[in-house]
Amino acid sequence: MRIKIINKKIAMLAGLVICVSHPMQVMAVMKWQPAPMKHKPGMNHSRMAAKSFQLTEHHGAKVFFWKPNLKSKLLPLDGDQVKVKSTGMDNYHALVAKRRTTDMTEVAIRYPYMRGKPSGFSPSTLTGGVKASYEIMPSPLPREHRRYHAARDAVFVVRHEGQPVPKIAVTLTTANGTTLNEISDRNGAVRFTFPDDFAETKPGRRNNKPAEFVVFSEYSDKDHHYKTSFSDKYHVDPRHWKSTQLGVVVLAFGFISGLVITRRSRKNSNETKGRKS
Repeated sequence: MRIKIINKKIAMLAGLVICVSHPMQVMAVMKWQPAPMKHKPGMNHSRMAAKSFQLTEHHGAKVFFWKPNLKSKLLPLDGDQVKVKSTGMDNYHALVAKRRTTDMTEVAIRYPYMRGKPSGFSPSTLTGGVKASYEIMPSPLPREHRRYHAARDAVFVVRHEGQPVPKIAVTLTTANGTTLNEISDRNGAVRFTFPDDFAETKPGRRNNKPAEFVVFSEYSDKDHHYKTSFSDKYHVDPRHWKSTQLGVVVLAFGFISGLVITRRSRKNSNETKGRKS
């Protein structure tokens, strides 16, 4: 009987550990992700073309679209999707989905890069602006032509009413099945190293599809509960193929150098023999 009780307690503890290590509720929260691609003849591949995004757990949510200059407008949801058209401004914009009940507020944010004329605003203006009561701010967003990469660090700041929230749990979950957990520091910041969890990598950036990730946190204040998510994509670590290319170059250089040295040695040897004769 005593053994059964001990085994039961062990099973309960194991269950708790699994829940802490793998918080499955993260995947059920409201978050943005690219809408499924619809390949049609004559599809517009222009850099100025509209972009479509899908909102999970979207029931009751309202969507706001923010420009780099912090001006925002309400954007209609078509089912669970929105289509974002160019605003004529080149820079990051913000998709902000919100839903609120009497005791809970939930927010999902994503920063799509839209093409246009130079906006004259820094991405930090947009990320630093208060867009929700509880939000996760990338610190900073990747610069233009850069991106999140596996095996690289990224910092995120958790804020409530624009103020950092220290000692709060933050989770990063990838579409490839990895879950990372951190606690924010006194500045509300957490640092994650993106997992190198791509099952297969090929030489060249264009030959490797990116994967989605979501950073999630929840917080309670004065009997009100807050949930927030920030989502984006991350890419295969380019060092996978660059190190291979470098190795080939070094090997080729060594081989050519060896041939040159051998020929010079033979030439010097022949010249020496000729002088002696």
